[in-house]
Amino acid sequence: MSNPTTPKPASATEPQLPATWEEEARKAGEQAAFRVRVSYDAEMRAYEHERATKPTAYWLASDPCAPWCTNDDIHRSSDVPDDRVHDSAVHTVSLYTMEPVTVFAEFTAPELTLQLTQRYREGEPRVFLNDSGDDTRLYATLDEAEKIAFALLDLVRQGRGQEPLKVMPFDSEGRCRNADCVTCRVEKTA
Repeated sequence: MSNPTTPKPASATEPQLPATWEEEARKAGEQAAFRVRVSYDAEMRAYEHERATKPTAYWLASDPCAPWCTNDDIHRSSDVPDDRVHDSAVHTVSLYTMEPVTVFAEFTAPELTLQLTQRYREGEPRVFLNDSGDDTRLYATLDEAEKIAFALLDLVRQGRGQEPLKVMPFDSEGRCRNADCVTCRVEKTA
């Protein structure tokens, strides 16, 4: 008489688990799924309760959402300070001339992602630059991002055979640099 827990010889094509092991695995899976469902349902009820009793997260009174924030519907009073962040939509640029990277076990072109982000109590948003390989994580102030954008546009112009951009000195009256320009330099009569 054979022992029911002793594994039977597997066929050449398909290994066989003993019936008792399969039953234990099935029960363990059902129990794990039940615990996840109960935990998820409880968390959703807590969020709904919080949304109904506290429609606005208290910390938003001192740090309201900017028009570009996509998190306005998920901000909660229970957010820990590290989770109190305003994020914009993500802009993605695929870099097809770069070496492919592995994403979820598939080769694909690397991507550069750009996003506005502003943490709780920061004075202004920053531009977040990241690559799909998570090798690069850069934050730039708005002034720095503007300089990066200007430099990129200048390089694109030059690469397309155009003259580099010239930075014009600031004129408080909005006039151009040409001293002979009658449009900008005409004398105003009182």
